[in-house]
Amino acid sequence: MSSKIRSGESLRAFMARHYAAPRVVAALSGSFTDEDLRELARRFSAMPAAKPKKPERSAYRPCLTLRRKATEQNQLVLGFPGLETASSERFALQLLSGILGGNASSRLFQSVREKHGLCYSIYSFTAGFEDTGLFAVAAATNRDTEARALGLIMDELRRLLDGGVTEEELSRAREQVKATILMSLESTGSRMNRLGYGELFLGGALSPDELIERYDAVTGEEVLGLARRLLAPETMSFSAAGRVAPEEEYRRILGL
Repeated sequence: MSSKIRSGESLRAFMARHYAAPRVVAALSGSFTDEDLRELARRFSAMPAAKPKKPERSAYRPCLTLRRKATEQNQLVLGFPGLETASSERFALQLLSGILGGNASSRLFQSVREKHGLCYSIYSFTAGFEDTGLFAVAAATNRDTEARALGLIMDELRRLLDGGVTEEELSRAREQVKATILMSLESTGSRMNRLGYGELFLGGALSPDELIERYDAVTGEEVLGLARRLLAPETMSFSAAGRVAPEEEYRRILGL
C-alpha cells in the first residue's frame, strides 16, 4: 500500500467525493427532543451539496475460483445472480433463502448436515446492491466429504426447481421473518438502521406492518418463478478455499 493511500489527504479526498449531502441520511430512534433535531440539522447543513460521481454499472458474471490454503476444512460457495437491493421481489427472495438454507429447518441444513452429517456449517444468503445482487449457498466441509456434500446441494437445488416449495415451508419462512421484524422493534439501533437504510436505498422506510404485509403477499408460485429465473445452472459460479481438488473435479460434480 502506498503512502499516498494512507495519507490524511487521501482520506479527506475520499470523504469529499462520497460524504456529500445527497448521500447522507440522519436517522434517529429512541429518546430525543426537538432541540436535538435542530442541533443535528445545524451540524449537517454545513456539508457540501456536491453530487457524487455515479459509479460504473456492475453486473453478475459466472466464474470458478479456487485458492489453496492450509485449512482444516474447505470453504465452498455456490453463487447465482440475485436482485438489486430495492427490487420489489426482495421479499420473495428472502423467503426462498429461508426455505433453502436460512435456518435449522431449511432443506440444506436438514439434508447435508442433519441427515448425512457431512458438514457443520451450511447456509444460504443474499446480498443486494444498487444495480445487481447475489444469491449464494455456503458450506464448510472436509476434503474427503466435499464431493458428497456438493452433490447433495445440487440435488436440493434441482428438487426446488422441479417441485417448488410447499405451503408449510412458505408459512414457516414467513413466521420466522415476522418474528425477526417484531424482535427488532426492541432495539433502538435496529429501528434507526431500518429508517436510514430505507431512506438511502429503498425510496422510504416501510413500517413493520407494511413489511409483514409484503411477506404475507408472497405466493409459492412467485418463489418458484424467482428460483427458476435466478438459480439456472448456466448462471452458477463456484469458489473454494482450502485443500481444494483440481478444477476439473468441481466442474464434473457441478455440471459446469
